This record gives sequence, structure tokens and C-alpha cells, in this order.
Amino acid sequence: MMLFTIMVTAFGFMACSDDDDDNKGGVEASIVGKWEHISTDVDPIEALEQGFEEKDISVIEYTSKGKYFGYSENGDKVESGSWTLDGNLLYATDDTLPIPFTFTILQLTETTLKFETKVTTLLYNEQTEELEETEVTIQSTYTRIS
Repeated sequence: MMLFTIMVTAFGFMACSDDDDDNKGGVEASIVGKWEHISTDVDPIEALEQGFEEKDISVIEYTSKGKYFGYSENGDKVESGSWTLDGNLLYATDDTLPIPFTFTILQLTETTLKFETKVTTLLYNEQTEELEETEVTIQSTYTRIS
């Protein structure tokens, strides 16, 4: 069976705006601060079985200056980039791989951040024995730690 691996940063990026109180699309609070990763769900689950990988980021920090930093479980900075927010859509660009990602904020409160992104990748279809373009949905949840 062929394995196809894609690296996707599955965590939220958002900016603070002057109209944080507008509650657009579940955005009820500021994202500025540090967030600890709680869970990530991937659909279809076959994507995980075929080598789909997410980066090992256990804490993400958003600054008021539009920068973000991702930290590993041992506290090493493993990623950084910039972000902007338009309603409940977060646009993030990694410093090392300048490909913009779009995330939909599903929930943002003082304690919880939940977002979703969709990526297209190739997955192996055992029935046809071919690689097929497949949309993968990634939902991640974080809790505020500062």
C-alpha cells in the first residue's frame, strides 16, 4: 500500500481586532495569549492511517502584533509566523513555508479556542488501487493557559 504524507499545521491563528465584541462566527474573546493543545480530529480517519502528519505543537502563542509562535511539549520553539483575522476567518502564514492557510474559528471564548481547516491531499483507494484527491478536515481544540 502506498503512503502519502503531508505536513499540515493544524492549529489556529487569529488576530485581535477592534470589534472583538461583535461575536462573529463564535468569536467572543481575544486570541492573544498562550493556548495549550487539547485534541485534534481528522476526517476521514483514513488520512491518519496513510501517513498524514500534523506538527507536534503543544502550545501556541498569539501576540498582539500579529505574530504567532508554536512550541513543542518540551518548550522548544518549532514554528513562527504571522496572522490576520477577518470575522471568524483566520489567515496564517508560516515564516519558513510561506504558504497561507485559512482557518475557520468555530469557538473562541476566554477559555476555549476551536478551529477547523480543510486541505486537499492524495489518499490511496484500496478498491481502485489508485491515489485519489481527497479533502481532509482538521478540527483542533485548545485551552487558554495565559
